[in-house]
Amino acid sequence: MQARLIILLFFTLIVVVFAVMNIQPVVIDFYFTQADVPLILMIIFSILIGALFMFILSSMKQIQTTRKMKTLEKENSQLKQELQEIKKQTETETVHKETEVKTEGEQA
Repeated sequence: MQARLIILLFFTLIVVVFAVMNIQPVVIDFYFTQADVPLILMIIFSILIGALFMFILSSMKQIQTTRKMKTLEKENSQLKQELQEIKKQTETETVHKETEVKTEGEQA
């Protein structure tokens, strides 16, 4: 966790230094108009848009993973229940067979 924080701070520092060194205005062309914006704002805006995009993608992946996990947990629960039923059935059959063997042994 601390390593990730250090890496994040390092990259943030690089971006800030780069942005401060490039404060000259840039022209942004929209369809109907133009705007003069400092390059630092464009860099920050671009980073925020990228971060938002990555957040949305990771959230979608997390939702997908959570749904899959719930499905697998439900399937696991059903299989455990089925296994218990099979064990009970096997025990019952074993007891019946043992009883039959004892009965046949006593009759002989």
